Order: sequence, then C-alpha cells, then structure tokens
Amino acid sequence: MGSQVIIPTCRWETREVSRDCFISYRGKKYSVPYRYAGQVVKVKETLDHHIEIYDEQECIAKHPILTGKATAHIQMEHYEGLHTKNVLQNE
Repeated sequence: MGSQVIIPTCRWETREVSRDCFISYRGKKYSVPYRYAGQVVKVKETLDHHIEIYDEQECIAKHPILTGKATAHIQMEHYEGLHTKNVLQNE
C-alpha cells in the first residue's frame, strides 16, 4: 500500500460588495474595486494567509487576513476614478 498525499484544499465563499466597496470576511472589512459595489463576488482564503476576491473570471483583489484589533484593510487604488465617475454622472 502506498501512502496518500494530502493536498491542501481551499474553501470558496460568496459575499456581496457593499455600497462603500467592502466585503466582510471573518468580522473584518476588505476593499474591492468600486465598480463591483452591489455585486456578488467569490472569496478564497489562501494557504499564505491572504484572501483573494474574484468576479466571474479573475482575481480582482488580494488582502492579507487581518488579525488583532485591525478592522479594515483598504487599498486606495480600489477607489481611483470613483470621484471622476460621480462628477460625470452629476453633470
């Protein structure tokens, strides 16, 4: 009998992106590019203690999993172009 190789598995979950461009995962908030606000995305926890956030085909954000007192991880590039978009819609 040969020994079995144990392959780490990952678990996928879905989350809805809030209007302020965050998802909640394990009680912490993580930013997502603004164009995904209101949409459902898939979240995968990686073996290197990150979360990856996916739309239908591609990874749209990656964050380290927060521990301790930190409550949110924000990547400012997720909001780039948001002000311009709002100004153009209001004209």
